[in-house]
Amino acid sequence: MLILACNELPSQLLTQLNAFFTQSDDQIIIQLFRDCMRLVKHIAPGSSPKGVALKAMVRAEFKKSIH
Repeated sequence: MLILACNELPSQLLTQLNAFFTQSDDQIIIQLFRDCMRLVKHIAPGSSPKGVALKAMVRAEFKKSIH
């Protein structure tokens, strides 16, 4: 296993890691939900039965994890 010191990581990677870890859990979950819905639009565009079913499934899974 290779362990790098913080000063050995590229500054861009450090910036991205810092931005990720400073986000709240709510922000990360919202972004994940949006990314999933965007992926559904890419897989099944429009209001096709497949798209409607995928959107419903994504919503249901996120609602289930909220409670």
